Amino acid sequence: MTIQTLDLAKYFSLDQNITRLERLPEIKSPIMDLIYPETKRTNYPRSIIAVKDLPKEVKNVPVIQRGAQAVPLSDKKGAAGYEPFPIEVSMKLTASDLNDLIAAGLTANADAEIDQKVDRLRKTTHATTEALAAQSLTGKIQYSVRGALADHSELYTADFGATKTHAIAKLWNDGAITLADIIKDCLAMGDKARGNSFGNNLAVLVNSDTFNLVIAQILKQQTGALNLSVTDNVIHFPGFTLHRLASTYYDYKAKQETPVIPSGKVCAIALDAPHWLPYCAIDDIDAQLAPLPFFSKAVKIENPSAWELYGKSKPFPVPIVDAICWASIL
Repeated sequence: MTIQTLDLAKYFSLDQNITRLERLPEIKSPIMDLIYPETKRTNYPRSIIAVKDLPKEVKNVPVIQRGAQAVPLSDKKGAAGYEPFPIEVSMKLTASDLNDLIAAGLTANADAEIDQKVDRLRKTTHATTEALAAQSLTGKIQYSVRGALADHSELYTADFGATKTHAIAKLWNDGAITLADIIKDCLAMGDKARGNSFGNNLAVLVNSDTFNLVIAQILKQQTGALNLSVTDNVIHFPGFTLHRLASTYYDYKAKQETPVIPSGKVCAIALDAPHWLPYCAIDDIDAQLAPLPFFSKAVKIENPSAWELYGKSKPFPVPIVDAICWASIL
């Protein structure tokens, strides 16, 4: 192989990118799969999310007298919109790396080698999107920004408003608690997370300790009449499902792993609410400024001599805060 054939850019054409993403395995993640599944992800052709485009609860309106004016559906006013911050990650493939790959037969294995590196960029981008989605359940995204100093001291903030809250009557680790009390709390949270057009598909998210506590209550009480069922990390109750969510994300400002569901907290969410995850227009001319879930490319650099591989995305998870209810249970 000659130096002239080491053009990695040819492996990142639009068709090559599409074929590669179809070839790579699907990435699973709990919050995106549960709250923001594929049906709620769209390509949004702007770099700013307009307030008028945000999902809204559909409510009933008065009927009109024949010949009267139609009822106007008002949009929120007074805000320009939200500016999503991009996710951009990179890896270098140096000239020395390429020489080693040539010796190992790069010509025959180029696609596999590039797939492996792009897959790492893709998984990192997806993990970051998952962290943003996890934060959105609180009604506010507050995520570390890499600035000019790369110290992660600044925060990227998007405030969607306050979620609902529920005050429980009895702590779930109280010796007198019953399974009926726990079910009552979950259903009450579901009632608060209900709207005219959503609330029939309720998920209650707990961490591992709380999930084990509920399992203990099930084992020591008569539950035959409830017709409960357990599948993987989900308990199916009448009216809702209880999900064990043990996932965390890394908080770069606090320098520690942060649980999606903190200890002593429970989150109830209406899955059938119009939660939305748009992928906004990517700030890259080679991507044709298009809205894409993920874009990758290779750029030749001189110092050091290398190809820089990039992965880019601009996701913006938008929760329906009225469909989310939090409670302190310990």
